[in-house]
Amino acid sequence: MTPVPANALVTALSEQQKQRVDALFDALFDLPEERRINALRDRSGEDAAVVVEVLSLLRAADASKKFLTAPARAPLEPVEPVSPVDAGINRRRD
Repeated sequence: MTPVPANALVTALSEQQKQRVDALFDALFDLPEERRINALRDRSGEDAAVVVEVLSLLRAADASKKFLTAPARAPLEPVEPVSPVDAGINRRRD
């Protein structure tokens, strides 16, 4: 696999590269996280742009797993229902 600098410019992928990204992502996504990188490295002949895109997609997928797994804040205490009359709603103002 060709090393890719961390600040590599993003380039548009060809249709063939996009298909390769899809295939690699599908093959690697179901692997345990610790095996994904090694499995990608084992494919030493891959296009560097394809590798960068697959790594980006895998990182994004990993980050999204944690999304909304915990509540944003503690639940609120239950509130007693208040009738509109008790709250002063719809009172006439003379």
